[in-house]
Amino acid sequence: MTFVLVVLFISHKNHWIHNGIFCSQQNLINKTKQNIKLISKKELISSLGICAMDLYVLTCNKNMKKQQKNNNKYFVGLNEPNWLGWRKHTNIEINPLKTDKQQRSLVLCISRVFAFERWQLLITALEMYRLLNVNLVVAHIQSAITSVYNLLKLYEREGILSVRPGIRFPHSKNMQWDPNAETEFNGQILLAHECFYEFRENTEFIGLIDWDDLLLPSKNFVDLPSVFKEALIKYPNTAYFLKGIMMSHIYNDEKMVVRPKKLRGFWMHHSHFLEKGFKPQQLLTNYSILLHLANEDRVKENEFIYPFLKNFNISEMERHFNFILSQITTKNLNGLPRNLTYFNSISECHRLIFAYYKSINPTQSHCLSYSLCELPKIKQSCTVVKSFFERKKTKNTGNFVYIRINSEFEEREGCASEYRRI
Repeated sequence: MTFVLVVLFISHKNHWIHNGIFCSQQNLINKTKQNIKLISKKELISSLGICAMDLYVLTCNKNMKKQQKNNNKYFVGLNEPNWLGWRKHTNIEINPLKTDKQQRSLVLCISRVFAFERWQLLITALEMYRLLNVNLVVAHIQSAITSVYNLLKLYEREGILSVRPGIRFPHSKNMQWDPNAETEFNGQILLAHECFYEFRENTEFIGLIDWDDLLLPSKNFVDLPSVFKEALIKYPNTAYFLKGIMMSHIYNDEKMVVRPKKLRGFWMHHSHFLEKGFKPQQLLTNYSILLHLANEDRVKENEFIYPFLKNFNISEMERHFNFILSQITTKNLNGLPRNLTYFNSISECHRLIFAYYKSINPTQSHCLSYSLCELPKIKQSCTVVKSFFERKKTKNTGNFVYIRINSEFEEREGCASEYRRI
């Protein structure tokens, strides 16, 4: 069998440190402890290209017997030259995570969220996806109002949702820049790939959408998996399906539902990393529709009533939501936000980020990052991600490499402190 190891890493695209990067393995039974190099391929995941840090996918493989892979240690090797051109290896031990083994038809990888308080939105989405036979919704959380986080955990107990900590990169004063501010939209693409590769091996379709993108079938289909299975019969060479977002009767940026075995990576709206012979396919509203629920424009009450849209069992959605509410403590229920303080602030910042990107001094960073946002300071409990890294110094040039060991959640007062230097 072929053993495949995938390593996601963030680095400056022009830095020599990852030139010649490779994977290796060391057999624990073999007393010589010799590292054996694996076949390794590095790919830069194309994005807007305006941030200092970019995402790379390092794919490594080797033929081995199934029982052998558990007897190995695995390493990423940096073969960097010094100023004289001499090279030295720096081996960094890694602990690979196993991919999800459960067979699934449709998994939704939801973009990570900051200062999340729109609990009505997540209820609408999760109750809808539960009815539409979505197998799992995976949500990375950078920070959320604690009462909303606790609501997410209740849905996680139901099995429809998996809550994951996002990532907070280490930042110290001696660094050239804050890596959190120099990755496009604060690691959005990285975390989407983490979800993608975890479920890639045994999931038929993976949707890459936001919480406010409600993916729905047309009236021709009973659920969401059947939409893409039927579309695949007509378009068998599809690598990913594109869905235009319906917002105020116009289409906005498209989102993707991918066939994970047919591509290796992606930007959030398209992919150039397709397997040979496969291509993107636009899906029209006779299959499905993507509604943008965060429409900031004022719309008519019947804005999203379309003759081709499926009717839904609202009573069942309400019944199940009331069941969820019955499990919430009175304190947590009273703590659910009534005003969208953070959302309004982030929405305004989002608008200014794009204006900033277009008008900024050419000598300064153009990176689109929520680290530019000034969040309001509120005395309210907020659950925030905290990441732990191991730091390793390279042998030849003394560069530092940070290896994420773990990410977890901690409770703080207010979400504004999320961007503090750690």
